[in-house]
Amino acid sequence: MHLITGMVASMLFSGLRKKSEHKLLKTDFRVAHVSPGRVRLYSRKLQNSAMGDTLKKELMRVQGIKEMSNNTVTGSLLVFYDPKQIQPDLLASAVYQLLGFTKEKKTNRKGRVYKEVESMNLALNHALMEKSDGALDTKTLIAGGFVALGIRELIKNKSLGMPAPITLFYWAYNTLDLNKSKSSRSS
Repeated sequence: MHLITGMVASMLFSGLRKKSEHKLLKTDFRVAHVSPGRVRLYSRKLQNSAMGDTLKKELMRVQGIKEMSNNTVTGSLLVFYDPKQIQPDLLASAVYQLLGFTKEKKTNRKGRVYKEVESMNLALNHALMEKSDGALDTKTLIAGGFVALGIRELIKNKSLGMPAPITLFYWAYNTLDLNKSKSSRSS
């Protein structure tokens, strides 16, 4: 059993990724070195000389920054600053934001296992729609199953019983997205 688990883990975490997925996993911004009054940052975006010039123009307006140099070959930025006026983590955070990483970070990236489960769900949903001539999809089937189990439990126990029937009705309600407003469903 341990051998199989090891093989599965090895395949998941090894270099058997597609190149595009592998690229997404690399960090494109890192703080290489910090000492009082000096910080070196690396990013592929700093290999663009226009980006470096814009960054330099913006950061030189900040009180406490003494000098900056951008190396477009290595993609590094060396900043000399007054440690009494600026903290290095705030400086790195400002560079991170000025390089536009906060916009990229907000994208909804998903793990590979989640993507596989999502893919299986889409395939199952497609097959179910085909077999039922468009009458059923996975959400409706799951919600209907929860409602049927809830009704069966209600008839069997002659009460709403806690928590099974109520929980099943609640799951059916949430599965059908009935708890969301119409405006959030349409977007």
